[in-house]
Amino acid sequence: MPYPLVRASLYAIAYYALGRERESHAALSELIAKYYASGAYQIALVYAFRNQSDKAFEWLDRAYSQRDGGLTETKVDPLLKSLHNDPRFAELLKKLNLPN
Repeated sequence: MPYPLVRASLYAIAYYALGRERESHAALSELIAKYYASGAYQIALVYAFRNQSDKAFEWLDRAYSQRDGGLTETKVDPLLKSLHNDPRFAELLKKLNLPN
């Protein structure tokens, strides 16, 4: 697969979905170690999928600071659905000029 960042984030998500939390944590740790400076949006997706909203928003803020291109998908990305009812999500959309 030509997108190692995406693959790494999907491993963390898939392992979590399968109930393999130890493997998911290991995959997430590796994702952060390798891509903290360029993959903040993908890291946020993993945390959002795991219903860890504080961590997800922390990484979304980093993605904003890094001008991560993934943020263009914020409004429609199904992996962020767990964040939609959080007031911080509406604030983020406003900051990104993505109307509610």
